[in-house]
Amino acid sequence: MNQAIKPYSRKPKVLELLFNYGPLSRKAIGELLAPPMSIRQSNRCLRRLKSQGLVVSSQKVRMSHAEFYYQLSYNRSAVEDISKELNLSIRPEQIPTFRGHDVEHSVVCAYWGEYFKRLFPHCNVVRDFHLTKDIDSALGLLGSSDIDFFPDLVVKIGSKKDTDDLLFAVEVERSLKSRGRILQKVYKYAAESLFDGVIYLCPTYRLVDIIADIYSENVKCDARRIRKYGDNFLVFAQIDLPDFSLDQTLITSGGENIKLSHWIHNLTTTEWHSRTDRMFANGPRSGAMLENAQ
Repeated sequence: MNQAIKPYSRKPKVLELLFNYGPLSRKAIGELLAPPMSIRQSNRCLRRLKSQGLVVSSQKVRMSHAEFYYQLSYNRSAVEDISKELNLSIRPEQIPTFRGHDVEHSVVCAYWGEYFKRLFPHCNVVRDFHLTKDIDSALGLLGSSDIDFFPDLVVKIGSKKDTDDLLFAVEVERSLKSRGRILQKVYKYAAESLFDGVIYLCPTYRLVDIIADIYSENVKCDARRIRKYGDNFLVFAQIDLPDFSLDQTLITSGGENIKLSHWIHNLTTTEWHSRTDRMFANGPRSGAMLENAQ
């Protein structure tokens, strides 16, 4: 007979989530575990971690509603204990904190990072603040040292074909930045990186249109490496959080819909110099429940 999973048995996974993505809400922590925890179970688990000095909390008020967010403690003795739990060598300065990272931003990154891991169980997902120590992912930026130009997430998927591993960037763009800043970033991705593709997560069509226009008018035709599949190099998801049961629909820079699994399949099975926009046009464009895209 199956036994109920006790809250303290989820300790390593909770610590791993907070280390990988930064501060998270109680709701996000519970939902991102597999199997998920109820609010009551999450409360018990987080209280236990706080009493052990491994986790600290902070309250944030949103629209008259107060919500607690949790992060790892960067106390030296706590970091040593966390390192043992995760079997990693962690320094206090590697602990993502409330001060350095927007908590709502971290929540969005965590949902999408875990979504990609469930879609591709063997992929590697790295947040921006961990890129400097992740050599393989940092190579996508061709040695850039400006962390402001690092993507929010880098996803690396091993290839089953005779092609290189897939490396794509994910940007969470929840509000409009200056056009000059956007231009600098999309140009760096297209012309000065080794990324195979970029996904922009935007909550509104207005943001999608603005970024797509800047890219299409100023970058797409001049970046030789991705020119032949330029419409499908930079794509968009017009959604805040993913539905874990669905194959997400993306919007190409040319305004067409494409399923995430089809976009990734074409990138993983075709060398960069053989990719064309036409090959991306032939595939599923709606519907499909997600089982395993790999």
